[in-house]
Order: sequence, then C-alpha cells, then structure tokens
Amino acid sequence: MGIRHAMKTLKDFSRYTKDILSIEEYNAILLNANGLGFDNKMLVENSGFSVANAIRQKYKGKKISIVCGKGYLGAVGLSAARHLLNYADLTVILLDDGSEIKNQVTLFNYNVLSELIEIKVISEKNMPDFRNMLDKNDVIITAMIGNGLKGRLSKFMLAAVSMVNNAKKDTLCIDTPTGIDPDKGTTNLDYIRSSSVLCLYKMKQGIANTKAIKSFSTIIDNKIPLSAELLAGDGDVAIATEARSINANKYSNGAVLVIGGSEKYYGAPMLAGLAAKNAIAALRSGSGYVTVLVPKSIETAVKKVSPDIIVTSADFHDPDNTMKNIIGIRHNSLVIGPGSANEIQPKLLARILKYEAEKGNTCIIDGNAIELIKENRKLLNQKIILTPHEGEFLKLSGKNLAGLEFYEKIDTVIEFAKSNKCNIVLKGNRTIISNGRLLKINKATNSSLAVMGTGDVLSGIIGSYAAVHNNAFESAVAGVHVHSKISEVLFTAKGLHIIPDDIINAIPNELKKFDKIIR
Repeated sequence: MGIRHAMKTLKDFSRYTKDILSIEEYNAILLNANGLGFDNKMLVENSGFSVANAIRQKYKGKKISIVCGKGYLGAVGLSAARHLLNYADLTVILLDDGSEIKNQVTLFNYNVLSELIEIKVISEKNMPDFRNMLDKNDVIITAMIGNGLKGRLSKFMLAAVSMVNNAKKDTLCIDTPTGIDPDKGTTNLDYIRSSSVLCLYKMKQGIANTKAIKSFSTIIDNKIPLSAELLAGDGDVAIATEARSINANKYSNGAVLVIGGSEKYYGAPMLAGLAAKNAIAALRSGSGYVTVLVPKSIETAVKKVSPDIIVTSADFHDPDNTMKNIIGIRHNSLVIGPGSANEIQPKLLARILKYEAEKGNTCIIDGNAIELIKENRKLLNQKIILTPHEGEFLKLSGKNLAGLEFYEKIDTVIEFAKSNKCNIVLKGNRTIISNGRLLKINKATNSSLAVMGTGDVLSGIIGSYAAVHNNAFESAVAGVHVHSKISEVLFTAKGLHIIPDDIINAIPNELKKFDKIIR
C-alpha cells in the first residue's frame, strides 16, 4: 500500500480537476502557468505548435487561409501559421480594426512571421480582397475573437464573419468560434459556422453548452502543465477576487463575523486577540465590515487590539444569549474557533451552524471548534471550510496522518471531504485543499508560518474572500495562496522571524495587483 502511494505523482490526481472550463477558470490556469515559468510567449508557442500539428495531419498540401485577430487567440493563429509554412500553401490574414496590436505576444508573433511570409492586412477599406483570398483557398482556419469575446461583435468583425461563412469552405476554429459566447454558448449577431473546433487544453463551457459545436470539437494538448491546475497560484486568487464598484461603501463588500477568544488564551502578547487578528486580516483583504464576538470577560482587552473592527461580547455558556447576539450582527461569512479553548460547546456550535446554513453563509471552522465537529458531522455542508493541522485532523477524523506519504495524505483528505460533503484545508508546508471533488495543493517555500497566530490570520483571510465570493472552495484556495505568498515576501526581509502582525500589515501590498473596480 505504502509503496503504491509513494509512486504516485500529481498526474494521478488529474481526476480531481474539471473537464470543462469557464473562461475565467481557463485564464486562471494560464496565470498559474505564468507563475510556474510558462510565460504567455511560451504558452502561445506551445499552442501554435499543437494546433499546427493537428492541421498538418489533416490538411497537408492544401491551400489554407489563416484569419487572425489582434488578441491572444490571434497570437496562437500566427504561431500556428509559422509552424505550417513547410506543409501547406498558406495565406495569413490579419484583421485590422484600426487599432494597434496591443497584445505584446501577438505583436511578437506578427513580427517574426512577417520576416518569413507576407501577412495580408484586411480592414474596412479592402474587404473585397478578403473575399477573394478566402475563395482561392481550400480551408479556412479562424483565430479571430474567441474566449475574449465581450458584448456585440463590431460591424467590421460581423462583415468578416459573414465572408468566412459565405465562402463555404472547410472551416476550422481555434478554441471558441467567433460569435459564440465562450461561457453560455449563446450566439452573437452572427457567428462562424465551422466544421471543426480545436479546443486548447480542455473544452470551454460555451462549446459544451452548444451541442452542435461540441459534437465536432477536438481537445488539443497545448502543453499546459497539469500543475498549473492542481497547484494553487495567482490565478486562483484572481478567480476569488470580486470586482468592487467605485461607489462601494463598507456595507457593499461583504461582512465577516469572527467568534472566538478565551481567558485561557489571554495575556502577553494578548493571545485573546487572536480572533481580532482574523478580523483585521479579513478587513484588509477587502471585506467591508468586520465584527468580533468574544466572551464578556475579555471584551475590554480585545477592544484594545484595533480600532478598525467592531468588538462585542456574549455569554458563550448561555446559547440563547449568544444566538441573539449572532442574529443581530450583519455578516456574510463566519470564522469560528480561534483561541476559543472550551468556551464554545458542541450544542452551541450546532445551533450556530444551523443558523448559518439557513442564511447561506460560508463558515470557516478553526482552532478548538474543529474538534467539536466530531459531534456535529451531520451539519457539515459544502459551505463549511475546516482548517485543521494534522493533529486537529486526527481528533476530527480519527485518521493519523503522521508517517504517511504525501500522496496518501491527499487521498485521506479527499475521502474525508467527499464523505462529509465539506471543504478541508489541511495546513502544512504543502497545504491540501479539497471539497471531495476538486483538489488544490499549495506549496510553501519556507517554514516562516510555523508561528502561533498565523493560522488564525489565514482563517480571517479565507473568511474575507468567502464574504464576497459565493464559492467556499475557491475562497479557501485563494486565502491559502495569499497567506503563503505573503510569507515568501516577508521571508526575504525577515527570515524566520515573522509574527502574525507582519502578515496582516502586508496583505494590502499583496492583494492590490488583483483589485478590480467597476466604474
């Protein structure tokens, strides 16, 4: 058993990825690939080579028109043309809508190909030439606008689509055909009626939603590494980051409630403030409104931690009093358990989780509250995120992970998440995140997070994402990766001497590159 698992690789867990991708998910994978050293130039080159290889086998010696736009898909078309030069009689066409080529990878491929073959540029002024070029060829390959389509096609692009269709040639589209919504599969004012579609990496949602297109689609292996999908990266943070309106206020961006703290974990350096640290982390991550609910005995001490959060209290040994307080606090996600010791009892936790489930809120369960879940497993659901380390996982599941191979640990975590229909974040140097259907692994590059309180900050970051993003698994992955990335940045300056406050203060700098503002 041990030997079999020891021989496993990431490839053996490919079944825990999606077969069909939304465009947001595909773009996230490309961004993750960037983080692994596969820049966009390399990704386009791999895609172009793979597309050319598929075309070469089917259309060798044919007269082919390759019609390219100016975006990322056009770059793939130009790259494919370069790889087809010695195998087909090519006419390469660039659709010029009057703007410059802004995509640097497209510009690079355009310049390289221009040295090898004349690229025909078609604009509104010479559209009749476009028709003649298409008529002279046997096959049309389109790389115009695909996965990047937004809104209605322009008048110029509609005319180009119409000419491609009217040419009545064997037409092949790279990825989503121009005019098909890449996610919904609905048609624009017009669309390319292709006879074949080459899907890059995996099938896109829009193609899967259009049965007629799905039936003649082929998946092209464009050499994106599986690790770009299984390893957490910046793409996962981008997915979980919701756009904020320019008119947003503190009530517009989600609200987090943190429940925790105890007299046992009080004192220098104010460990009773662990719950507050969660809240600060959540606030800095973009949540608009944060409340910390603590036992009455430590309310005054916790209030001194930060003026940026609201601190209130309840008698945790009086469930009715506690529930009255919770019901009166506005929140979209709940973080429960940090520093709670024995303050929260199983019956109270059960009432809280039932209420949160009724409200549809995501719950992040941390610290001592994790062990209490053992008596409340029936309350677990897909909106609950458990954040145990290996010791807490043993108490929770009865499964001892010590001494197991890493891939055995993955199997165990996935099975628990699957059988209990919840999300697990197994914290460690290689954090395992699963909802039983999907898997993500986050690799830390150092051990600087092995400090008391950093796990509480992690829960706060996850809670912040969960307050505004309606997907518990994606929120968990984003939170884990942000937490880890910050430790990498801090490690450069401080080595292993990082404290929770350092992470909290560094959150804005790490997240600002993901900001999305709707004007």
